Amino acid sequence: MPEDLSGYRKVIFRSPSLKKLLILNLLVGILFGSVNGAIAFLIFDQKLLWVPILSLLLYIIPSVINGELLASLSKLSRKWTYSMSFIDQITVFGFSLIIPLPSSHIWSLMWLGLATVYLLGILGLVGGRGRRKYFTNFAYPLIYPLWLLAVFHTFVGSNVGVSRMVYIHNSTLFFITSILLGLTLLIFEFVIKANSKSISALDFLSNVILDEEKAIEDYIETHVYNQSLEIEGKEKARFYIPWIHPGPVSGFGGGNLIPELVDESSFFLHVPSAHSMDLADPEEVERFKSPPEAEKSSKASKLLKGDKGGFKFWGRMYGDSKIVFIQNKDVDDYDPSMIYDIKEDHENLTLIDMHNQPMDGEGKPVQPMDPRSKILREGIESLVQKLEEAELKDYRAGFKIQKGYSILVEELGDQKTVQIVMNANGKPPVLKEVEKELEFDENLLLTTDTHQQLSLIANPPPAEKEEIIESVRESEENLESAEAGISEEKLENVNILGGNYGRLIATLNVMGRLVPISLLLYYISLIFIAL
Repeated sequence: MPEDLSGYRKVIFRSPSLKKLLILNLLVGILFGSVNGAIAFLIFDQKLLWVPILSLLLYIIPSVINGELLASLSKLSRKWTYSMSFIDQITVFGFSLIIPLPSSHIWSLMWLGLATVYLLGILGLVGGRGRRKYFTNFAYPLIYPLWLLAVFHTFVGSNVGVSRMVYIHNSTLFFITSILLGLTLLIFEFVIKANSKSISALDFLSNVILDEEKAIEDYIETHVYNQSLEIEGKEKARFYIPWIHPGPVSGFGGGNLIPELVDESSFFLHVPSAHSMDLADPEEVERFKSPPEAEKSSKASKLLKGDKGGFKFWGRMYGDSKIVFIQNKDVDDYDPSMIYDIKEDHENLTLIDMHNQPMDGEGKPVQPMDPRSKILREGIESLVQKLEEAELKDYRAGFKIQKGYSILVEELGDQKTVQIVMNANGKPPVLKEVEKELEFDENLLLTTDTHQQLSLIANPPPAEKEEIIESVRESEENLESAEAGISEEKLENVNILGGNYGRLIATLNVMGRLVPISLLLYYISLIFIAL
């Protein structure tokens, strides 16, 4: 994942199952209600009967109403909405502890608590719906704080003499600041969208949360290669090699390219590319699902290697087809025009970016005028020449494809190699641990450069070292005579982002900063109003 959108990872969190959340909300409601009931009994001389009543009225009932209401209105999953209800319960409980304090600002601080709950409701709806039915995102969240306000007035406000004018004054300021917040965010949307007509930051946030697919209107048309590596013994495996970048992210454009292609018998290899080669329309993925059948051979070369100026290269012949793997831990993405030029200068050539730089690294892209581009070309051409002269031997292979990673063990004469590809963006720690345990002549460790989900980018799917090592052993034990080959086709008029990616990211980054600042200023204004 590029650093460009790293800030949006902050909206990602993991939640328990819905059943656990419901139990958690119930237990927390009982606990918090019991504490509030004890305070009412000890300080306000109320009956212990208030314990179950407060548990129901302050926590359990509004938690259910809020969870169900947000789910029905916003299309958010109930896991998300009940997670929000849980956060609301904690917020309400925290502010409820202010009540017994000897202060003239008790009511004002409680009002701030209601505003906090309201703001959380807005965030939930905007996160679930983006700009859809925009102003209702500010209306529906009023239900929860109004419910709490009624409970507060019934049990506390009426007893401490909160006047009608206080309600009217605070309510007026509350509504005015809320309307101003909504208008401010909307103005930001219209102003920033002058830079990119295709998307808004609010819709982007909603898409990330819901993982919905969406086409991007700003695109260019170009031709794109579509390749696949096929290996066939008693069973068959396919590695899709589309010459596009698996982004920009989530359901936008080609962000879900990898999960659309990968299944129990196929995986994905990442070509050297950049975000300019992101698909603009999710429907374009269908065009890459059926590459032509490869002309397979039972002969292949040993895995050869080379290095030049910080780049490392590995390559193999499958019959007449050549595949070259590229590694440079200081590089993140390659200019597509440069890579296309290299490919088209050589017949039957496939290039693979191993993309195994550290996950927290800050690699720089290689551009045509970059001195590294000449080093890259010379390194590839040197290895290609060696491959064309290499002796072909009987090919043996064993493989295993799992959710989140693939294993391919290959044997040519006295050389045995392993290729491990993980669906991640950068080399995760588990691959480093696995590498220490491998005992092959050559180890190729790759990632797919996935952009399918921000949560996956930040936290790759869990795969224990022992599980991967066991899959490697199984693949080695399953070594058998096999055939392999690489197919290729050229797809015309494919919609990609091209240079529009820069404008898209600029739009999202500006909105990604303005929205939090607006919410912060809104909350600060509420604090001044409350005090």
